[in-house]
Amino acid sequence: MIKTMKCFSLAIFLLANSASAQLDTFDLSLFKQPDITRHQLDFFIDLSADTRHDRTFRDDPDENRGGLRHNLFADFDAHYSFYRNSRPYQGFHTISLGNNGNYRNWKDLVERDDHNGNTSADNFLRINSTNRFYVWKLFFYELDPTIYYGHNIRNYQNQWGTDLGPLRTEGRDINHRGILEIPFGVGYGRIEEVTDARLAVYVLDDLMSHNKLSRSPSTEEVLLLAKRMSEIKNRRFFDARLQRIREIKTVDSLIQSTVPVTDADAVYFTTLYDNWDFAAWPPRFAGGRLSFRIQPRTDLYFSNRFMTNYYVDNDSLVLESLRKQESGRFAITGLGRYEYHRPLNLKWQFSGFADLGYEWVQEDDQLQIIANPFRLNDEEVIFSKINGKIGFYPNSRTSISLGLTGSYWNYVRLNRVVGMNDLINKRWELASDLQVNYYISPRVRLNGRYAWRYDRFTVRSEPEAAPTDSRERLIYQEIEVGFLYSLF
Repeated sequence: MIKTMKCFSLAIFLLANSASAQLDTFDLSLFKQPDITRHQLDFFIDLSADTRHDRTFRDDPDENRGGLRHNLFADFDAHYSFYRNSRPYQGFHTISLGNNGNYRNWKDLVERDDHNGNTSADNFLRINSTNRFYVWKLFFYELDPTIYYGHNIRNYQNQWGTDLGPLRTEGRDINHRGILEIPFGVGYGRIEEVTDARLAVYVLDDLMSHNKLSRSPSTEEVLLLAKRMSEIKNRRFFDARLQRIREIKTVDSLIQSTVPVTDADAVYFTTLYDNWDFAAWPPRFAGGRLSFRIQPRTDLYFSNRFMTNYYVDNDSLVLESLRKQESGRFAITGLGRYEYHRPLNLKWQFSGFADLGYEWVQEDDQLQIIANPFRLNDEEVIFSKINGKIGFYPNSRTSISLGLTGSYWNYVRLNRVVGMNDLINKRWELASDLQVNYYISPRVRLNGRYAWRYDRFTVRSEPEAAPTDSRERLIYQEIEVGFLYSLF
């Protein structure tokens, strides 16, 4: 698997270089990040809309289904991150606070009476700490705890066609969820972020194209400039204007002390300023890493649901109910992963990973009508996934990526409740994802996305009577356009 991924990336590397008249001679993977500590606080406003069209194919053609879904989404997030990199340690720690609203509408394209819509509001707090300790050369152990709390309110209205006319369901859900996960593992290899090397090459390449440098810089000079740029970004200022002035002055001093500048005029400084703002995104990586992890996870869920059912034609009430639920899930996952990143040149990047894992889940549930908790089911899942992504960065403002993913799950659920059937579910998935981002300014980004997915399910239900088998195929498409504004 590892050899196949490396051969694939080499083939793309040769294709990318043969298709371009301009050869980028600098190898970004030569860059090794210096010892740095970086703090960052971001506020995000994300407004997006998407339209999805899906088709489901079953063994009986009369049961085939098709749907059209519209989504409107607004997201307001605060995100604090702390990054630490040194030869013996890599750490990334985040605290996120989020508030988002969503409106969804779905209509069945086969059964015209069937449709649903809902509005929801979510609030969450997520704390994550990724810690990788290198004990000898490239051998490491890692510990990555995560704490999550979420609160959700959802109002919904569903309508379905029946023999007595359209039946409508209206309801309101109030949900609370808490998660604690403490993965730990061992592995070999290292992945370096090489974004600052890309930034240094962009700056020097543009200055060369404007004849502002007396000669082409050497590899050692590019690496030195990239290292110093990483260190400059660690300095924090409350006033963004003062921060930018200090950064540009420092970078200018570094360039002029490394490679003689022919003319430090307006073109020189606007070129430097433009690349400093735009050429440092998106992040680029280089290297490979093999890891084996054990992931214990506890998931607690509390829900209150009020629901009303009635027929639309005569407004006759069918059912009115209040349902309370408390459930808990405990899972242990064993996961083996190989991850690989290769900057093919300045404008092309290959990234990929392969997963193989096993998960065991125990779920307990307590409903309002039952006094004592009971075992709802036990689950066992064997899963595998392989992913490859090609990134293309034609200039400092634009990024385009195309990903392809193949997955397989074998899912077994053993129910502990009388009257509920055991299930064996096999699922194959093939998906592609195309994303385009364009930065209007350092704080304003337009993004578009097209996703396609093919799912195939084989479900075997095993009641006390004879087992039953069913098969489904799902074709899923999504088009999304977004607008992101960062306050600072």
